[in-house]
Amino acid sequence: MDLKVTIVGETGVGKTSLAMSFATNNFDAQQKSNSVAAFWKKSIDVNDTTVKFQIWDTAGQELYRSMAPMYMKSAEAIFIVIDVTRPQTLAQVAFWHDQIKLNCAQSVEVYLIGNKIDQQRNVTENEAFIVAKQFGMKYFETSALKGTGVNSAFQKIAEWKSQQTICYTTERVIEDEVEKKKCCC
Repeated sequence: MDLKVTIVGETGVGKTSLAMSFATNNFDAQQKSNSVAAFWKKSIDVNDTTVKFQIWDTAGQELYRSMAPMYMKSAEAIFIVIDVTRPQTLAQVAFWHDQIKLNCAQSVEVYLIGNKIDQQRNVTENEAFIVAKQFGMKYFETSALKGTGVNSAFQKIAEWKSQQTICYTTERVIEDEVEKKKCCC
């Protein structure tokens, strides 16, 4: 099953590094900020199902913000990434959350990702968790540099997707049984 994930956030929070760390198990210290978007693919097995990630990594620069909604529109999941060394990135979560509300289906799954936990932090885990809770998001902490927590965040979203599919299938079967009963009676 396919799963489109769009990664958004301010410039320099580590969106590209996060996507690259997951997709390639690699970190490029020379990685420069994206100018528009990058695309990554990776498949993982979850609950006897192969989840094929399509990861859209958007540019965070102010100049390119107007393009982010184009990559959000058909996303099933969105990661809002903050840099735990820069409190101003946490303050921008409301902006990104508003963009998601304007451009995505209500069913989109949204995670707040606190990146760069391997560095001196200026945003506590509790501060980020409170903001995530305020906007109804789950919160994960990662270090794209060291790979810490990266696979866990993507694994969790894959588990969510596989559960959505199981629930849909179960509902469909129940509906079919009801329809059959109606026809037989």
